[in-house]
Amino acid sequence: MTEAVPARRSAALPCRTPVEGSPPLFLLPAAGGSTTLYRDWPDALGPGVTPCPVEPPGRGRRMATPPFTDLAELAGALDEELTPPAGSPWALLGHSMGALAAVAWAARAHRRGRSPSVLYLSAAAPPWLHSTAEPLVHLDDDGLWRHMLGLGGLSAEVAGNDTARRLLTPLMRADVRAAASWRPAAAVAVGCPVVAFVGARETEFQPSLALEWRSVATGGFAAHVLPGGHFYRHGLTDLLPVVSADLIRRFPPAEPS
Repeated sequence: MTEAVPARRSAALPCRTPVEGSPPLFLLPAAGGSTTLYRDWPDALGPGVTPCPVEPPGRGRRMATPPFTDLAELAGALDEELTPPAGSPWALLGHSMGALAAVAWAARAHRRGRSPSVLYLSAAAPPWLHSTAEPLVHLDDDGLWRHMLGLGGLSAEVAGNDTARRLLTPLMRADVRAAASWRPAAAVAVGCPVVAFVGARETEFQPSLALEWRSVATGGFAAHVLPGGHFYRHGLTDLLPVVSADLIRRFPPAEPS
């Protein structure tokens, strides 16, 4: 009798299908986060791109699916499932752990001849220079929650809810392990321009480290220092004006026929 081979775990829910002339913009969440981090983006971005918030396992509608604990494995699965064919325009944005996953995904896609058109990296330090996740791996549950709450990505109401803590603690731990697992020895080429963002009051790493992302870029690099800390002043909506303007320049909306 032949033993059944288990199905490969899916890395993301299906994204919206881009319309012709509207390349996908894949949006990756921070550790412990879900697509709700980007809830304002689909209505705020213009018609030049199709926003595609990515929901990896363990969060949101995929709470029952075990999360990845190896970032390279997650990036590989995302590349296999979501990267458009060679020659197709597409963009990628990630925040914090999501930025690391975005770099790993873009680097893998580049090695396979399918580089993104542009890569946006928010609130992350190059992991060959500094890891913000490694010190968190050994925190107890209370310490991990205090740390995450201090970053500004969680509300006090969620942190004080026993059910939320029970559901989210395993995801936080898995995401921290995943982020800590990816420590390339040197910069990895992504084959495209890079735009980096960092908060002026970032506490996870020296904001000047955001400039070091230029070493992965091809075809241009820009860095923007925004008011606030790890989640800026008002969350990821603070990125929208700069990202929207940059996307319009790179992907002008099609003229009405």
